[in-house]
Amino acid sequence: YPLAGTLGTAIGLQATGFVLVAIGVIGAGAALLAWRDDAEPKRGTKPRQTKLRNPANRS
Repeated sequence: YPLAGTLGTAIGLQATGFVLVAIGVIGAGAALLAWRDDAEPKRGTKPRQTKLRNPANRS
């Protein structure tokens, strides 16, 4: 039983670590995409904003 418990905790720690790494990678990717959008000239981002706004105005 003690061995099973330590194995379970080890597997759980590995799983949580993997989840934390995945969340970190996703967060970094989202931050990178947001930074790239900000870095782009604003004429490139304006059509996206109007596309997002128009359906809201119509509905």
